[in-house]
Amino acid sequence: MAILDRIRRIISSNINSLIEKAEDPESLLKELIREMDENIINLRNEIIRSVAGEKRLARRIESAKEKIQTWQENSEKAVQDGNDGLARKSIARKIQEEQRMSDLVKHHKRAFESSVSMKEQLRILEDKVQDARRRKEILVARKRSAQVEKAMLSATQGFAKAARESNALLSETEPDIFGASSLEDDILKIETEAEAMRELTAQEPTLEEVFEKSKAEEEIERRLKELKDKFKIMN
Repeated sequence: MAILDRIRRIISSNINSLIEKAEDPESLLKELIREMDENIINLRNEIIRSVAGEKRLARRIESAKEKIQTWQENSEKAVQDGNDGLARKSIARKIQEEQRMSDLVKHHKRAFESSVSMKEQLRILEDKVQDARRRKEILVARKRSAQVEKAMLSATQGFAKAARESNALLSETEPDIFGASSLEDDILKIETEAEAMRELTAQEPTLEEVFEKSKAEEEIERRLKELKDKFKIMN
């Protein structure tokens, strides 16, 4: 049977060797698992048909036994009745049933052995596909772990690069022994320039504003004098 040949090939295959030789072990295992699952389904169907055939043969054997017993009784009765012709015919039919039963027993034995063999192959194949699934899970886990590690390394390298660039930028503004401007000097320069700009843009008070301010101060002094006179307070 073609299916049994395929299953024997799969069972005899060395998964470790296949993985080592494969360029993409994960894809190989996926395909191998798919093929084994498909063959498991086919093998189960074959086992069902084989067991059903075995049961049919067993029933035919029982039927043949009953017929043999019937022809044995018929031949005995014919002898007792003194009917040798009928006895010979009964004996001949009994012999035919015995031969038929012998063939049925042989077929049943082969069917039984085939069923046992296929059941064992099914067990081995199911164990093998489970092993393939475990190996695939391990490969997938290792792949994910490697991807995470790679991402972490890439991030670490990115941080290191950014740190180096930041250090380089800061080092450009740090003072050196030849009197280069420091970052603090640059900030101070910007602050003083901003202060100078504010002073420069401030407007001088107008003459009217000067007189108004003078009048306001005189009014304050006048009212202060009134309060002191009220309470007889001398300057």
